[in-house]
Amino acid sequence: MILIYIIIPNLKLRINIFTICVVMLLLYLENPISVLLLLSAAFIHELGHFVAMKIFGAVIKRVDIEPFGATIVFDSSKSSYRSELKVALGGPLLGLFTSGACWLLFTYYPSPHLLLFLLANLAFSVINLIPFSTLDGGLALKSWLLSKYELTQAEKIVKVISLISVAILCILSIMVLNASGYNISLLALTAFQIVILFGNIISGI
Repeated sequence: MILIYIIIPNLKLRINIFTICVVMLLLYLENPISVLLLLSAAFIHELGHFVAMKIFGAVIKRVDIEPFGATIVFDSSKSSYRSELKVALGGPLLGLFTSGACWLLFTYYPSPHLLLFLLANLAFSVINLIPFSTLDGGLALKSWLLSKYELTQAEKIVKVISLISVAILCILSIMVLNASGYNISLLALTAFQIVILFGNIISGI
């Protein structure tokens, strides 16, 4: 894996080279303004996590930017399960807040770009709230369960709920594909989550 390191004061930014390739490809294939709006929505999502971490005093070690998202690596040794739950929900909540603000603005200024930005923030938030093990909803669920149950029991519950979520996503993605005839984005997301889920099961995570 080829990585690019950018050192910002008190923060290390690590970018997968394939992320840059994906962005360049999207800028070439799609409307550049639309791509930038989608990237801005993704930035707002991660900003929500970042701000939540800062509020709860987490020490952020680095930020990894991957083709399918970003990961903020922080020292969780001093954080509580409640704070980790709030950090997991920080991204979706800021996205929903941004969507609401865009909707209010859209009523006075009906712009197609503003509508796309609204929908992008809403999509990022709703998808990430799905209770799947690697998404924010799953991480929040795991943090809540760890405050109630032992680690092994909490992980088993998360795996079961993740399997149910994948099954629902499969049905929805097939319905979307059948209705649209071409939209495979949800199907691609589902396939990606299935690979991660079964990879975790095989590795015993």
